[in-house]
Amino acid sequence: TDEERIAVVTACRHGSRPETYGDECACDVDVTVSTEDGVIMGQDFTVTISLTNTSSECRSLTLLVQAVVMYYTGVVKGTFKRDKHEVLLEPHKGRPSGSRPQASGSRPQASGLGH
Repeated sequence: TDEERIAVVTACRHGSRPETYGDECACDVDVTVSTEDGVIMGQDFTVTISLTNTSSECRSLTLLVQAVVMYYTGVVKGTFKRDKHEVLLEPHKGRPSGSRPQASGSRPQASGLGH
């Protein structure tokens, strides 16, 4: 699956031979991930992912968005939001996408990803 392939590539990039899979990314789609300033623990927040196709051809993407709970040490506690989206970008066009994970108490809840 796409998820398994990404997991293997990510693991290799952090291992003793990070050059194993090289850099296969197409450089004609710009991806920008941002959130508002001042996110407070336990409060809702919005993540915006902007995609821009800078090529003269259509591009088809699989966008995997994952949000995790992490300790201050960098150790991941668990995943509370995971979305997969198929996106078709027209030539020289962009598309923003917003995700609004909601955390409540010690058990985070997540809502859908809007466009």
